[in-house]
Amino acid sequence: MATSRGSDSHKRPLPMDTDGARVLTASHPNPAKYPRKRVSVACEVCRLRKTRCDAARPKCRFCSNAGIECVYRQTDSGPSPNSKPPDAPSLDSQVSSQDLATLLARVQVLLQARAASTPSDAPLVPTSLPWSINQDATEQQQEPPATTSSAGYDGLEQVNSQPSAQPSPSAVFTESPAAEHSDLPCLVGLSLYGFAKTATKPCPKQLEPLLFDDGEDYLEHEHEYNQRILDPAVYVDIKDVDLSVKACWRNQQSFAKSVLPWVPVFDQQLCAKLVQEVSANGFDSCDPASSLGLFVLALGALSRAGDESSQTSVSETPGLGYFRIASRKLDVAANGQDTVTIAQCFVLKASYLLLCLRTLAAFDAVHVASTIIARQMARKKWLEQETGRFEACHRVYLTCYILEHELRAVIHYGTELHQYERLAMPLFHTHEPGFFWLLSEIALRQIYMNALCGVGSTARVAYAPRVAQELISQLDQWYEHLHPTVKFPLGPEPVLDTQKAFLRAQYYAARFQVNWSYVVQFLTTIDLGVDIDEKSIMLDGAQRAIEYASLVISSAQSLCQDRHLMLFTNLICTFAVAMMLLCIIDVPEFASLHDLTTTVAAIHQARSILSYWAEINPSISVNLGRLDALMRAKGMDMAPLEVACNNLS
Repeated sequence: MATSRGSDSHKRPLPMDTDGARVLTASHPNPAKYPRKRVSVACEVCRLRKTRCDAARPKCRFCSNAGIECVYRQTDSGPSPNSKPPDAPSLDSQVSSQDLATLLARVQVLLQARAASTPSDAPLVPTSLPWSINQDATEQQQEPPATTSSAGYDGLEQVNSQPSAQPSPSAVFTESPAAEHSDLPCLVGLSLYGFAKTATKPCPKQLEPLLFDDGEDYLEHEHEYNQRILDPAVYVDIKDVDLSVKACWRNQQSFAKSVLPWVPVFDQQLCAKLVQEVSANGFDSCDPASSLGLFVLALGALSRAGDESSQTSVSETPGLGYFRIASRKLDVAANGQDTVTIAQCFVLKASYLLLCLRTLAAFDAVHVASTIIARQMARKKWLEQETGRFEACHRVYLTCYILEHELRAVIHYGTELHQYERLAMPLFHTHEPGFFWLLSEIALRQIYMNALCGVGSTARVAYAPRVAQELISQLDQWYEHLHPTVKFPLGPEPVLDTQKAFLRAQYYAARFQVNWSYVVQFLTTIDLGVDIDEKSIMLDGAQRAIEYASLVISSAQSLCQDRHLMLFTNLICTFAVAMMLLCIIDVPEFASLHDLTTTVAAIHQARSILSYWAEINPSISVNLGRLDALMRAKGMDMAPLEVACNNLS
């Protein structure tokens, strides 16, 4: 042994040799008796846990602190001469695996008890993770990098007595108060954060009413409705719904007139053929075609009763029986299948829920359809085998594209179909009512996306006058190139065609959104002092924003009198624009930019629109409450226009 040690003294010591000599100096006065590998003298508990052991006799530090029995293997060199006799009788040298498992179980129980008794102000360090803190500060500085991965329980005692400068990941999340999470992304619920502040400046005081969090209330309302409309305890048999020839034709005609132009997933000829075939079979099968036909009848029944918007009970919703049977059949048919017909079923299911103003459940259905159709679009060879497949896939793809974008006002995530700018247009072989509307809406979506800077609470206003001018130029070109069948007149006069009126409201909303950046920038820099020319530019943009805000609300007046597929978009836009108008209505610098009577009338008009639908939708009722509270804070209350204007002036 002495000769071997002498021959090794001229070699460069390994990291473990250096570490072993250092530890041995503290507990063993004879370095020659200490093996080259520290694991050779580690106790059985530390050996199995693969943690550092100081090899102290009769108990190492870990076993002593944990209050468990420390067991060492017998070696040829025998016990250390300085070791004391054990306090308890030792086990045999050959310890069974069952005994070791029992010891480890006791160790885990003791560790959990120690973690439970740790003070709340001490950092929490998981003992089972490899990045636990080492024994002490001096040893940590001298420890070679090769041995840091074996750190374990040795430092837990010092962690409890002395807080570490590097807390564990769990401590980072558990110790932060909830108030500090106000800037976390808001993925669900209506959020106007993006209209309240720029990317680098805090929110102006005038726009603070826009910083509300609607996520939790929104989820509660939507989940409650979903449980009622899709209650598994309510079973609707196919015999409980009207499947007469008259009912099928009336509902089918209403669907083709009021719903299909908004979601042209197939043409009218295919719709008529579909309903005729599945009605001949009695809707008994669970194939996707049967479910699709029942969704057509459900949407037709609901769209025919569009003027009956005062139902407060879910059971009174027209077409609900068709819808529940179709949903049950779809769950069976969609099990493990991804076909275009199933994607069409989910689109129609989402359409029914949108007519009921239930956006969360509608998004869930659209999301499934988007996922299915995105996968089908990747099967290029399969699409080329039949001419109708390509058109059917692109119809569903672009319909999901539009619905997902409209739902981003309350659901801020999805399949991100809108990020693909190269969109193949569907091949319409016949003149369909929704053909030019779909193409015009797709083009407008791209301009909308260019004007957005994030979603939810992560959104911010980007003040870039040149970009704003380019977007306005694109909006002008979009309007100039509209087809005569969907081109709308500019101005506040009502438009009877629903799709034309919707395009006009979206056009005004886009121009308002682009010019709103001038309002936010002006309120942000009002106390900092800006150049006169720059101030003039911002005031001109603010004036245009106020003008288009009034036009948005007046355009929504005719759209919100009856159910249509995009009604939820108009209601959200009306509330948002009215809130933003209220925030700046009493700004002195904006007093000369608008007619106060006209602006107050627009706000009252928005409130009237929302109150009409607040009876059947709790989310709209909550938004109406926010609007009323801000009106009272501004001195408007629900007084007549003359009184409200006098209070503001």
